[in-house]
Amino acid sequence: MAMRQCGLAFLFSALLLQQAASERGRFVEEDPPAVTTHNVHILVTRHALSWANIAHDWINTYYHARMKDPLLTQVGLRKSSDISKEVKKWIDKRNWKIDGVISSTLVRAIETALLQYPGHEVAVAPFIAETGFGADNEPREVKDQAEKLMEHLANRSRPEGYRVNYHWREALADLGGKSSWSRFLNFLEDFFLPQLLKKREAQGIPASKPIVLAVVTHSNFMGEGDIAERCSSLYSTNQKGKSKPRNNQVFHLGYKLDSSASETWDVTTRLSMAPDGKCEMVHEGVVNQAGDGNLHELCESDIGEDAVAYIQEKTGYRPETIDDQLQKKYEKISEKIDKYLRSTIGKGKAKAERQQKAQEIVKMIAELRQERKNTECWAGGNPKDPEATNPALEFMNLNTLDF
Repeated sequence: MAMRQCGLAFLFSALLLQQAASERGRFVEEDPPAVTTHNVHILVTRHALSWANIAHDWINTYYHARMKDPLLTQVGLRKSSDISKEVKKWIDKRNWKIDGVISSTLVRAIETALLQYPGHEVAVAPFIAETGFGADNEPREVKDQAEKLMEHLANRSRPEGYRVNYHWREALADLGGKSSWSRFLNFLEDFFLPQLLKKREAQGIPASKPIVLAVVTHSNFMGEGDIAERCSSLYSTNQKGKSKPRNNQVFHLGYKLDSSASETWDVTTRLSMAPDGKCEMVHEGVVNQAGDGNLHELCESDIGEDAVAYIQEKTGYRPETIDDQLQKKYEKISEKIDKYLRSTIGKGKAKAERQQKAQEIVKMIAELRQERKNTECWAGGNPKDPEATNPALEFMNLNTLDF
């Protein structure tokens, strides 16, 4: 009897082992997970003209590194809004729709993203900040940065408003490390795109419809990795002989995104991206040189009064503007007026010479007024009127000059 029970137990164990082996075989021999491929189009964009760019390029100083997370100039804000229309035409022509806008953690990139890709929430993400040294490449604390953004964009309100999402910056703050395009692609695969795919699925968007992302970053960053390998031939040479993307310049990079998930107990969706096609220029960006090859002359309104004061505070230099040039000319006229008013009227030849000087002064004033009127600032409008703050010229007209 004991022998029989022992035999039955052995037989039962053997059957269990056989079933387990069969299950293992089924798991191993199962067909590989189904792979879904998405076409991903990334519009890599350099930020607009910033306060630091003025210090570095127009003043030619490296003291821009003292400027903490600098904002955009007024012309940078204006050009971002203008170029947004051209980029939208390029996107619409392909019947695409932007799925997400991503910015580096620096405020100049966030502002560019808000204005160049309006109507979209801007996700502030790690791994695409500028790679150079200095305070200008160190982001402000989130609260301080958000306050600066609201204050700086207060006069550029939009019906749809502005929306900035700091979730990824805060959630992944502990990862640290150097920015790199490969790390950013890993961020897309592991964090950003899984959420986006779920959102698209919930909205009923088919996988065949391309994923379009706008990514706003920086020039040194764009000089490295896959962006540089695929796009650097399309960069321009600046006034210092360096090849780099222009402010607001946009490039299209294509990728194939493979999404796979097993139907077994492991339900993890795994994503992987691979380059697809050549780099294409979407918009040439802002050309900082004028027709003569020199940098554009700037009005104070192109930079911003607050920017001029901050640049001078941090670098020790004040950017020379068209307004300054006009002011110097008016000051020379003011000296002539003062000298004229101190002179006596006299008679005969002396009186005639005095009358001639008066006519010369009136002519100089008329010419400078016309020069100001004919001078259009880069961001629009005219330079400041020196006469408005110059007591010597405030009441200057023909009646004040005794002939």
